[in-house]
Amino acid sequence: MKRITALLSILWLTGCQTQPVDTQLAGDAAISRVENCVCYASVEGQKLKPWEYGWNDPAKLRTQIARCTCQADIDVKNVRDPSRYVTPGTVLK
Repeated sequence: MKRITALLSILWLTGCQTQPVDTQLAGDAAISRVENCVCYASVEGQKLKPWEYGWNDPAKLRTQIARCTCQADIDVKNVRDPSRYVTPGTVLK
């Protein structure tokens, strides 16, 4: 089984809200592991301490986080277009 280890740079227009994705193009089954995430606070979130973020409220958290960059393992057999996960700095193994 071939896997791609990719650094995902996900820029969400409305915080951490993902864009609508066709489930046949990519699903949860395609991503086997996500680690080493670094998230950047939005303008609203910059004035907060880490414990003040809306960790239990996804809608509120989306307004407090601007974008995240993560390392993920993606099974290319379950994804029709693996190139949508490839960004500058991607490492193929």
